[in-house]
Amino acid sequence: MLSESWGRRLRQWFIPSSSGVHFDVADGLRGVAILLVVVYHGFYANPNGSTFSRFLSRCFEMGWMGVPIFFALSAFLLSLPFFRRREDDSAFWRMNGFGWRRALKIVPPYFLSIALLTAFSWARSHDTSCFRAALANASGWTHLAGVPAYLNPSYWSLWVEIGFYVTLPLAFLACCGQSAGRTAWILLIVYTAAPIAIRSVLWPSNSGDWLYHLARFPNSLDCFGWGLFFAYIYSRLARNPSGARSLARLGWLGIALLILAGWTVELRGEGVTWPTRTDVAIRNCFPGIASFFMLFFVFDAQSVAARVLSSPALRFLGIVSYEWFLLHQPLQTFARSWVGNAHGRIGAYLSATVAPSLAALARRPRAFGPRVLFLLAAHYALGTSTSRSFQSKAMRKRGRGYLRFPLSASVERVLSTHRAPTREDPLLTQDLAGPFGA
Repeated sequence: MLSESWGRRLRQWFIPSSSGVHFDVADGLRGVAILLVVVYHGFYANPNGSTFSRFLSRCFEMGWMGVPIFFALSAFLLSLPFFRRREDDSAFWRMNGFGWRRALKIVPPYFLSIALLTAFSWARSHDTSCFRAALANASGWTHLAGVPAYLNPSYWSLWVEIGFYVTLPLAFLACCGQSAGRTAWILLIVYTAAPIAIRSVLWPSNSGDWLYHLARFPNSLDCFGWGLFFAYIYSRLARNPSGARSLARLGWLGIALLILAGWTVELRGEGVTWPTRTDVAIRNCFPGIASFFMLFFVFDAQSVAARVLSSPALRFLGIVSYEWFLLHQPLQTFARSWVGNAHGRIGAYLSATVAPSLAALARRPRAFGPRVLFLLAAHYALGTSTSRSFQSKAMRKRGRGYLRFPLSASVERVLSTHRAPTREDPLLTQDLAGPFGA
């Protein structure tokens, strides 16, 4: 059957987590996050136009909140096995193969995207500075020294993630001997208070570099603290799930807080080029709190929100979100620069935002269309299939027993709904028996 064929292909892309658990809702949240980021970077509306146009412009500008959602999700999924082990052993702090798994998941697609963007930049301009930019991005120097991100401005958030990967085991080591609950509270305070203190000390002196100084590691760790704290809550409730389903209602509070934070930032930042400390605190802290509450949707797979987040489309976007993240902004910038301003023409707007490959074919079929099609094909084929195939083979070669866990039902059920839950965890079983379960 066609669905089974596609299911086998999707399983080849999927890489099981080190904890052996998977959440359909988390995949959907990741899909929502990447959609927000893509809209933020690529879509626009006339801020001086009609009331509806100004409303759309502000909605598009709120897409930056996708990054904090990514951060909170990473913290939850990565720290969950740490808390489960800490529940049984107060001295536990190091998980075998943790660093290797992170490197094998991140480095191959990252370097591949740098190679593709460098080759494309050289083919367009023959400017040797693209090679220096590639080296700076590959080594992380752009994040440490503030070198302009010539290839892809979105790379900054990846280095914040890497910073969290490094600090997570060290944070558990610093809390060695503490109970899981006390460790969770200590790390929540550290991960939320330390960035605020560091931002205050390193507050930039001019508006030209405020985003770089206030967003780079460790100044963007606020959201990780809330995801980490939710991992502790989940590890506790998974052992005694009575009443946990009702907690899913808190997810709606998270959605409300996320919208409130986005509109607050947009309204406070209207006409302002230099944010205040309050503006930055709202921008860095409140989306993390909102993501913390939205994660409670995992406790009730039958709720309306969980059903939407567990939809095949959103889960698929969540699965390939990292590869999409690595190349989406340069492709959007390229399309925008080639097509130019829309000036009210819907075809030109679609060419630069929604579907550059399709809309541009009608305008410049011999010049623009084929090249964009080639870029999108290279992005999709190389950025997802090749990199994930490499990751899977490398992890199998590494061994360490990570692939002993069953593959995620979320991938297998993207097109098939006939798989029974196999987890022992009652909350996970409940999640797998959700809207598309057996």
